[in-house]
Amino acid sequence: MDLYTYPDLMIMADPVELKPGRKDTVTNPILIAEVLSESTEAYDRNKKFEHFRTIETF
Repeated sequence: MDLYTYPDLMIMADPVELKPGRKDTVTNPILIAEVLSESTEAYDRNKKFEHFRTIETF
């Protein structure tokens, strides 16, 4: 199972690389930013950040 987690802001290297078969999943971000809110902060700081750290270019 693939899990897709999208950041609030992302900067990618040029050229943008996409996951094969998808048009909305970038595989080469160089900067990821999240806007924290009380309702999502725990997830964003923990599980979501854990997923982001699996990206080789991040």
